[in-house]
Amino acid sequence: MLLGRNELLPRLFEYVYRNAEKIFVAVRTTEKAREFSEPLPYPLAYSVGGMHSMLISWAESGMTVPSSALIAQLKAGIQSPEL
Repeated sequence: MLLGRNELLPRLFEYVYRNAEKIFVAVRTTEKAREFSEPLPYPLAYSVGGMHSMLISWAESGMTVPSSALIAQLKAGIQSPEL
């Protein structure tokens, strides 16, 4: 809520967008990043945009879903053996 109130969500989005590949490598591996190097920027951009929209929606709804439950739902929804 503080990020929204202080109009910092766009800055968070820009930072994550610029560093999405580094974050991908930290979460997955350098090898996976190399394996998907050509198409990787597109799903990363899609994911960052979705995360940004989700955060805005969550904050605007008063964060009624506990963060732990939201993270568990997100993890379950994005598990992919290919990435």
